[in-house]
Order: sequence, then structure tokens, then C-alpha cells
Amino acid sequence: MPTAKALNLIAMAQTEKAAHHHCNHCGSTHANGELPCQEYFLERHLIPAHPVTVLPSEGTGCGICLENISLPPSASECQHLALSKEVVFLLPCRHFFHQSCILIWHSGIRPERDTCPICRRTLFIADPLTPAQLDLLHEEELENQHTDTVEQETEQENELDTDPDDQRPTWVFMNGEFMSMDIVAGLVIKRESDNLDAVGHFNWYDVCTSIHTALLTVNGPLRPIFREHRDTFVLCVHAAAALVAIENSDIIMAEADRDDFLVWFRCLISDMSAELAEKLCQEMSKDGLFVTPLQPIVVAPWTYRERPHMTTDAFRYILGDVIKSREGREGRGLRARLRRVARKFWPSHWT
Repeated sequence: MPTAKALNLIAMAQTEKAAHHHCNHCGSTHANGELPCQEYFLERHLIPAHPVTVLPSEGTGCGICLENISLPPSASECQHLALSKEVVFLLPCRHFFHQSCILIWHSGIRPERDTCPICRRTLFIADPLTPAQLDLLHEEELENQHTDTVEQETEQENELDTDPDDQRPTWVFMNGEFMSMDIVAGLVIKRESDNLDAVGHFNWYDVCTSIHTALLTVNGPLRPIFREHRDTFVLCVHAAAALVAIENSDIIMAEADRDDFLVWFRCLISDMSAELAEKLCQEMSKDGLFVTPLQPIVVAPWTYRERPHMTTDAFRYILGDVIKSREGREGRGLRARLRRVARKFWPSHWT
């Protein structure tokens, strides 16, 4: 027989149709259609597959591990096995998963942890990453960077023109805030590039705001001077991180995508003077964007420093370039701007 908890979830799935509901976890009252907090979603919106709710069709696989989760045709067998195997579906998209699989996904460190793995619909407001999760995110990036370093060093050893006197260090110290931007932006851009063939174009607003939201979640409260510029200057910084991530990728942007981005970027800074932009750049360079950066200085592989990465000067250059374009003194395309910034700040990327 179904457990009391499972029956309670099933009942809630059938009856929870009120215009508003109070969340005991975050203390907020959510209107119907608003995103719930993460804990509320995981408690109330993972519904057991059951004859009185929804059952997976024949041949359905878990959306994460891909194992078959089809249930027996007998209603009595379904009633028992669906719950014992912990097959659940998500509300409101109704995609099926093993409960253990989807809990790992929603409790992970990926920026898209607040979405359905199948349809990518945003389902809840993700909790901030814990210090342990942030350490794991940093370790994964360092591991990836180390792998890249080893591969590159192996390639260099096999080249005849390798300079035996080259004594560059293997590791360098970098700005932790900017490195977190590069990590998150790289993950979001990779996800977007995986979907690019199907969609056909970038949704710049979704890409940049996804990076923006993830970074604000990871790093905590902004310093007071930046709070009123959260959705202008700070969003521009995170948009610039998206551009740097694209420069590190093999993505070829369509002309319409470039135009869309420039128009959107100009709108963000439409009321910002060059003087204010420079003042905020100086503050960011001096003390960072956030009140208490978790990792103000981090160790990174040398290859990270050589490839395009976020710096205050690079952002200042991008911002100034767009401000000039807004004022009508320059009209080069976005890709040309990216190439010029890369040549100026990361010349080894072009050798």
C-alpha cells in the first residue's frame, strides 16, 4: 500500500488549486504561477507516479539515468511498485524521473539546477550554493583547467619549436570574483551552444540574466555602491563575461544575434554616463562587487591566464567601446569588438 507521505503528496497534487499558498520554508505567500522556493518545490512538487495521478507511458525512461521506468499494466501492481521504486513526475511539466536521480539534479551545483532536465522549464527559485558546494565548483573548474594544462603541455613537448628555456609557472593567482564569472558564464554558454542548433539563435536576455542570477546567488550581497546598479552596471559586467565565454568557444554568432546583443547592451547603459561607469569600474577593481567575496584570490592554471578571461580593464574596454558606439562615433560589429579586446588583453590567445 502507498505510504502516508505518498498519499499526502498525491492529495496535494489533486487539490492544491488555491490562488495563493503560504510557504512555511521561506515565509512568503506565493501567488499561483509564481515560482516557489527550492525546499517547497522539492517537498510538494515531486509527485509519485500513481494510478490516481499520472503514470508513465510504456517505454518511458528516467530523464536523467535513462533507465526504463515503465510500470506494470495492473493498477494494483502499479499502486505498489510505482511508490516502492520512487518514480516521480514534476509539476507542472509532468516529466518522469527516479526520485533519487532528480533530487541529485536539483540539489547539485549546476546553474540550471532549478530547471527540468528535459524541457528546461524553470521550476523554482534555487537556494544559494553552500560553501561546500562552492568549493566543489571551484575544484571541478581547477580539475578541468589542470586537464587542459596537461594536454597543452603534452602537445608542446611534441612540437619541434618548443622553447626549452620557457620557465613559465604552472599556477598563478587570480581574482576569485572574476574567475567565478568565467566559470558560471562558461557553463551557461556551453549549455546554450548545445541548444543552439535546435533553437537557431541566442536569447541574449535569458543567457545574460541566467549568468547574472547565478552569480548573485553564488557570491552573496552586492556592496552598497552597486546595489542601485544591480540591473544595469552589474548586469553589464556579467554580460561581458558571456562575451568572454563566447570568445573561448567555437560559437559563430549570426549577424542578427550580434545586433540584438548590442541593442540590448546599449539599453542597459542608456542613462549611464562615462564618468559614472568609470567610477564603478574603479570601485570594482579596488574592492570587488560583493560585500564579502568567498574566494577573493584563487589559484588557477597558467593556461587560464593566457586565454580570454574577465578583468576590470577588459570590461572597461568593452563598456567604453559600446558607449562610444551608442554616441555614434563607432559602428563596428560585435565580433570585431570581441577580436579586438582579445588581441589587446590576451595576445597569447592569438599567437
